[in-house]
Amino acid sequence: MNLTITVPKGSTNHGNPSLICTPPGPSDYIIFYFSNYFAHAATVIATPGQGNRETFLAILLALLIPGSGVSRAVDAIRRHSIFERDAVRRAIRAGALCMIVREASYQEQTIPDDNVEYGVASEHVQGTENTELDNAGAPQELESRDNQQKRPWWDPLNPKYLPDDTVVYGQSKPPRGFKFALVPPDIKDKIESIHDGDLFMSSYNAPKILISFVQAIWAIMTIYKARGNQIDQYGYAAFGLTVAPYTFISLMNIVGSLLNPEYPAIRESLVVKIV
Repeated sequence: MNLTITVPKGSTNHGNPSLICTPPGPSDYIIFYFSNYFAHAATVIATPGQGNRETFLAILLALLIPGSGVSRAVDAIRRHSIFERDAVRRAIRAGALCMIVREASYQEQTIPDDNVEYGVASEHVQGTENTELDNAGAPQELESRDNQQKRPWWDPLNPKYLPDDTVVYGQSKPPRGFKFALVPPDIKDKIESIHDGDLFMSSYNAPKILISFVQAIWAIMTIYKARGNQIDQYGYAAFGLTVAPYTFISLMNIVGSLLNPEYPAIRESLVVKIV
């Protein structure tokens, strides 16, 4: 028995007699782009103290170039700060502490011994009337950079400077000739433990992790449903496969977010002495 059905104009079977593809409507475009591209951009891993400008650029790059978020996800997975039991070492491992270092091109000024600080990088800082740093612990002497062990090629010795719009609690602006840089993770073994865990409060961004999980599942379903001859005709440029990079990065973001909690607020700074 033959049946005749009416389909919208522009429908096609893409070379498969058992398949009918109707033209997408406006709602289909909205659902596709928001469930894949925009959802992925909203799940980019944020660094501690990340400013508004860096956040905007990270989201924009993730939207246009999905591979731009790989470095953030890999760095979060490499740090895996969740395995550090001590609050201070966990914060250093997560990249939540910064230090003042001399710029390579500036050699005229010497930094006083009492002006070397480890500040806490934070995106949202809760106000406090106590500006003293006595509770952070006594100053600790650290080895000079020349005496540190040789670093692997993926973790160079050069300091990782913070962007200018990074929110740093403990110091508003470094002296002339100096910049904020992340505390190297290997220094965590040279700093005595601070038992007051409230100084380094961290949490997981549950909505971001949930969105990453849903987006990854939706993208996998989109790839699975890429039927017809579009792959034979366009190869890896087929429209149904355009979400593949976003799926991979979203899965990495999930792992990175679980291994690296976020630091929305830190109240104190750790003062150390560099020798």
